[in-house]
Amino acid sequence: MKRSHLFALMVVISFALMMASDVPVVMLLGRVLILFSTLFHELGHGITAILVGGHFDKVTIEWNASGETLSRFPSSAWRAALIAAGGLLGPSIAAAGLFWAARGSERRLKGTTVGLAIALCLIGLLAARSFWALLFTLGLGPILLYAAKRWSRKSLEAAIVFIAVQLGISVFTRADYLFTKTAGEGRISDVQLIAQQLWLPYWFWGLLCGGLSLVVLFWGFRCYTRER
Repeated sequence: MKRSHLFALMVVISFALMMASDVPVVMLLGRVLILFSTLFHELGHGITAILVGGHFDKVTIEWNASGETLSRFPSSAWRAALIAAGGLLGPSIAAAGLFWAARGSERRLKGTTVGLAIALCLIGLLAARSFWALLFTLGLGPILLYAAKRWSRKSLEAAIVFIAVQLGISVFTRADYLFTKTAGEGRISDVQLIAQQLWLPYWFWGLLCGGLSLVVLFWGFRCYTRER
């Protein structure tokens, strides 16, 4: 199967799951996929905190698809803004990275899968502080390790592309979060936090983060599907 056809198949399967979301079993799977995208959103915050010189202390995920990341970092407006943006850009960056890995050699694909699995296990042990966060880190990590070792190249590539598509789709299905001041329960949204730390209104940062996400996703898509 051509890579462009595999990508299209995964997109079709993903949207079919969305359309059949009223079916009990499909509804459960759909919720699992939403929680998966929430995990990468929260990990985007935590990993960015580490990159700007801070600490990633805790991540929680709830069944209602809400999540929270606790991080510590030197007092700085631009650091706070970058950490907020990290959650918004995290899923698209992860998706593009997985597309890139799926396009490459078997060694690159397996190496990326193993790296992701180990990272999830470490995050689960060190930072996950809720049942669903633990399940998606310490549960998915070993599965990916097993897949990297036992699955064929074609099966592993299909699985990684499916994960990448889920993360990419989440950028669109949850795009409304880019244009709201609140995140529920009296909390401000990430774009509003960026606006408070820097300048310009929240919707400007929503447009910017959304645009950057699309650019990164398009690069990942082209990287995976282009013919040599």
